[in-house]
Amino acid sequence: MRADTPSDKHRRPFRIGPVTILALIGSAGILLAGRFAKPVTPDPNAGRIIFEADNKGKLHRVESLSRQRLHSPHLWKPEPGLLLEHTLELSLNSRQRREIELMNSAWLSEKAQLEKQISQAESDASIHIHGSNANQNNSTLQVTGNLIDYSRLSREYDEHRAYSWRRSLSLLSTSQQENLGNITKNIGSE
Repeated sequence: MRADTPSDKHRRPFRIGPVTILALIGSAGILLAGRFAKPVTPDPNAGRIIFEADNKGKLHRVESLSRQRLHSPHLWKPEPGLLLEHTLELSLNSRQRREIELMNSAWLSEKAQLEKQISQAESDASIHIHGSNANQNNSTLQVTGNLIDYSRLSREYDEHRAYSWRRSLSLLSTSQQENLGNITKNIGSE
């Protein structure tokens, strides 16, 4: 054992003062509060201006995005048969009805052929995309070629439909066309 030296006698025992106690209590409180507090998730839209489109494509400012799915208006592309469905309302005479029937039957025949070709192009593209077997080497050129055919046929289909419709409309008088406008006013929004 070592003998006491004069400096040991003057050494004060370790004391904790009131400031140290307050600091320890404050630190413990902060640690506990952080441990049991809910994690704060930042709002991803904080500071953003949010717009949402309605079912007609118009944008409106909103507080938050809605979860409701809006349905777009039905795409309506008229065909000559529509005029025949409304023969009485349009007051079609026998000559108009006969000519529209001829145009409609020609369109329906052409429509069936085009739909068959479109279906075949779609099927060919699908086969090349997914492959008929695991070893088949599907080239990008084959898929691109099939999709180009599909697009061309789709445009051709729409052009022929529109042409048949315009020809059928040309047989109607001005008053019949106005009446047709009233009949078809709500067809596209159903």
